[in-house]
Amino acid sequence: MGLIIVLLFGAVVSGQEEQWAYERRKDYLTNRESDDLKIPGRYVSSTPLPHDDGLPTFGVSCSDGKLDAIIISTGVVIDSQFGASPRVRTRIDDEKQKSDRAAPVLMANSKTLRFSGFRNRIGGTDMLFAKKYLVTVESYGARVVEMEFAIPSDSSSIQKYCGVEPRHVKK
Repeated sequence: MGLIIVLLFGAVVSGQEEQWAYERRKDYLTNRESDDLKIPGRYVSSTPLPHDDGLPTFGVSCSDGKLDAIIISTGVVIDSQFGASPRVRTRIDDEKQKSDRAAPVLMANSKTLRFSGFRNRIGGTDMLFAKKYLVTVESYGARVVEMEFAIPSDSSSIQKYCGVEPRHVKK
């Protein structure tokens, strides 16, 4: 009887899935509004650097029904001193790894990466409809942080606020 209860409880817990958290933002300096969606991730292995910001997050920023940016908050300071250009390696589900330099997209806090919505070399918009998205950031040839994001199967928020439709859904 105890085994049945454990199995049923496990099925209920494992059936719960992350959902996109929605936030409407307004930049009062530019008077620009955006729809931001994000999900929490997890660190794949312990990070060599301290991280006090909790878990990493993966998000999108959209305005006027169009995707503006992919935003990855690592929670770890990424060293880019002396002209270093950190490398970002990504993998969508079990596909081939993609890579891009992070220098032009590393934000002022040195913990957040901001990529163009459609024109990026870290997976385009396919990552928004994947099952799993793996991100590794390297600086000076060493791994700084490795994160994994379980992408929600319900993509209606992405379609509604960002106007992005899946090319092919592998769910």
